[in-house]
This record gives sequence, C-alpha cells and structure tokens, in this order.
Amino acid sequence: MKSPVFLREHADVTGCRVVLPAEPEAVLLGSAMLGAVAAGDAPSVVSAMGAMSRAGAMLAPSGSDVAALHAKKHQVFLRMHDDQLAHRALMAAGS
Repeated sequence: MKSPVFLREHADVTGCRVVLPAEPEAVLLGSAMLGAVAAGDAPSVVSAMGAMSRAGAMLAPSGSDVAALHAKKHQVFLRMHDDQLAHRALMAAGS
C-alpha cells in the first residue's frame, strides 16, 4: 500500500476522492487481467477489470482549512508562473 501521507496529500490537493484497490498487489492483478485477455478467458481488458477487481478503502479530501491552504498555494504557483513568462519575455527582448 502507498504511504498514508502520500495518499492523504493527493486527496487534499486534488479535492478528489482516492479509491484504493482491494487487492494490495494491484500490479500483479493487472498482469493477471492482461493474461486473462491474452488467453481468451476475458473478451477485453475492461471486462477483465470488472470481473477481477473491486474497490477497497476510500479517502475523501479533508476540505475546509486544508482545502483553503492548497487553494492559496495554487494561486502562488499561478502568479510565479506568470512572472516566469514575463521574465522570459524580458530576457528574449534584450537579445
């Protein structure tokens, strides 16, 4: 399983639910799904996914103060990006 802090941060930063697979070895399960399709036991990867996997735990974003903090950080990022573009334009104009 991924780090709980890593998962929590992703839910909080994106504002989206993070749904974990019930199978702790999801990579191996994915390989088994592809094998089932290759062997003809499943007609498609989508059908193999439906038959062989299920959702596990779900993390909801924290919201409120945490969401407000991440929104402010995003505003800082956007401003820094705009500044970087302006700086590039200034430097290019001097060449």
